[in-house]
Amino acid sequence: MTRRERKANSRRGKQNSRQPLKTFFILCLGEKTEPNYIKDMLKDYTHINAKYSQVIGSKRDPLSLVKKAINTLAKKSKSYDSVWVVFDKDEYTNFDEAIRLAKDNGISCAWSNSCIELWFYLHFNNSKGAYSYKGYEDRLNKHIRDKIDKSLKYSKTMEGVYSFLKIHGDLSMAIIRAKDAMSQYHQDVACSQRNPATMMYKLVEDVRKEL
Repeated sequence: MTRRERKANSRRGKQNSRQPLKTFFILCLGEKTEPNYIKDMLKDYTHINAKYSQVIGSKRDPLSLVKKAINTLAKKSKSYDSVWVVFDKDEYTNFDEAIRLAKDNGISCAWSNSCIELWFYLHFNNSKGAYSYKGYEDRLNKHIRDKIDKSLKYSKTMEGVYSFLKIHGDLSMAIIRAKDAMSQYHQDVACSQRNPATMMYKLVEDVRKEL
């Protein structure tokens, strides 16, 4: 075998031994906060093919969002390694129904009760009560003002939330706090009654896990 042939075989061996990149299809209830956070997160992991993953924001209720995910996936010719829907409880009455439908169709749910801002807040502190979006916005801004930078302010239109939390918050502690919050509820308790609670940690763990 010539030297050139050995080099060619070596290159092919390296290519064949590479871990395939993971792809995601994620449909979010919300057009900015959730999609922007998740897109930035996917780009942060080298084992994820962010280019061929899809993160889509949508103005719908939870049940319509899940139905859209089912219909969209049925029409796609390619498959994804992981499929998620992301939505908040807020005031929606079909929250539990949406979660059941997603589960029945093999779609993972990163739901939050009451809102995704709970997940953001868990990067800094435990949530000691069941708050609305405004409650978490106020608590986030108090922490930012007192501990980080008085000139900064969180809002749903804030850009770079993922990077901000990565720099100033603690993702590992957010996961631990989210799990602790979930552990206080009996499995028979409806998800709509679990407040505060968020399954965003499950999505993050899936993102961090290689194929």
